Amino acid sequence: MGRVRWHFPKVAIQETAGRQAMKIIEEVMEFVKAKDDLERCVEACDILHAVETLIRQNFDNYTFRKAKRIVIAKNEARGYYED
Repeated sequence: MGRVRWHFPKVAIQETAGRQAMKIIEEVMEFVKAKDDLERCVEACDILHAVETLIRQNFDNYTFRKAKRIVIAKNEARGYYED
């Protein structure tokens, strides 16, 4: 297995999992309040960054890759993905 390819640089500030989860909720609320497509896209990227930070700060790469495979298999079985 290779290394995980993250979308964003690693953040310097270490938060607890609970505080980082609250940050994700804050970002979702900003997304909901966004007024146009660009602002919504920026807020969606902020959500992705916050979730990526939660994963990087709380789980090792092996656990992340295993969890990702489980989620993909589950959603594949539900027919969520394009062929």
